[in-house]
Amino acid sequence: MPNHHHRAGSLRQSNKRNKRSKASKRSVSRATGGRVNVKQAAAVHSSNKTKADRRHHLKQKRDASRLAVLQKKRGVSSSTSTPPRVIGIISLGEDAGKLEDKLLSLLVKKADKTVPSGASGVTAKYNVHKKQGNVTYLSCSRAFGIPPNDDAAVMAALDLVRICDMVLFVVDGDGTDRDVVDPLGMKIASGYDEASHSTKSTVRPAQDWDHLISERGDRILAAVKGQGLPTPLTILAHTAKDDNDDAEDYMTMQSAKSVRRSAMKKHHDLKRYVGRFATTEFGAEHDKVVEVDLTVLDEGETVEDDHDVEDSAQDRQRQVASDSLVRTLCTMAVSPPKWVADAPRAYVIADKQEYNTETQELRLTGHVRGKVPFNVNSLIHVPSVGTFACKSVQKATPP
Repeated sequence: MPNHHHRAGSLRQSNKRNKRSKASKRSVSRATGGRVNVKQAAAVHSSNKTKADRRHHLKQKRDASRLAVLQKKRGVSSSTSTPPRVIGIISLGEDAGKLEDKLLSLLVKKADKTVPSGASGVTAKYNVHKKQGNVTYLSCSRAFGIPPNDDAAVMAALDLVRICDMVLFVVDGDGTDRDVVDPLGMKIASGYDEASHSTKSTVRPAQDWDHLISERGDRILAAVKGQGLPTPLTILAHTAKDDNDDAEDYMTMQSAKSVRRSAMKKHHDLKRYVGRFATTEFGAEHDKVVEVDLTVLDEGETVEDDHDVEDSAQDRQRQVASDSLVRTLCTMAVSPPKWVADAPRAYVIADKQEYNTETQELRLTGHVRGKVPFNVNSLIHVPSVGTFACKSVQKATPP
């Protein structure tokens, strides 16, 4: 039929409209010569995120907004009232208390202002780091006033990592060795296997450094890892002075250059062992190792004139290392244990406590921490004391 024209019905085909604009991507790329606008590149990068990444990004924004609102309610939005980050110090060697005290005294000496925190803690203020410069230091051997035995040390470490934002595991690089090594590189020990080792070899196997971690340190590591750790940081401390007199005595048999080379090789092997230890115990994301020199001259000890230049260079190197450690502690991203941070209750780390014997009331002063507001109507649990009702909550003046 020549005059018949077909009309599409309700089931006619519907094709998707081309979303492309005036030009194709290939033509635009050719026209611009490969140049990409900054805003356009950022938009393309955000659009390339997976669904899980976008959801995680939104969750981070929500958590940050909640934290900002909570800090504003608590009155900690200003830099003067920001709660200090709590850093615990745990030594993994034999002489734990002395090593922890040395590191604590070094960190406190660098502070511009110090305030006692509790019975044995110290809050240090570093003006150079401004808002992040408030740090409270607690040592495992003195924070809870317990007798120095292994069982009590493990319990103290468990209580310490529960309240800390970061914990420092200190390894004494100059710890007492069970074997004796002379300056010629010859190892003298009972039961030494001459068939498997050579006197000319300068490489020490990893087993030769296992004495740096004591049995007490192994028990502490197993316990705190089972409970849950805050952000860990491994500290390699040097407590013994480098004495060149022994090298001069053996100068006829071995040159000073060879002695220095052997010392550098030993230091390299030690640092590599501690790095592997941190990676094995805390994972690849927490494998950072910070070296610090705790060797200081005793009172009344003098330095010879011939060594003034060398000692001044060592002092400058020690100063740079200690400043780097303080900067790391103040600026590093830290977080308490996950089970503490996600707990549906607030908690207080007391900086000062007062007990009234007449009214039998305990007054605690400290910063309120946690993701939820502090409820004055709820019961308050004091560790090792009991659970009590709260009478009132008042805003205190920061020290």
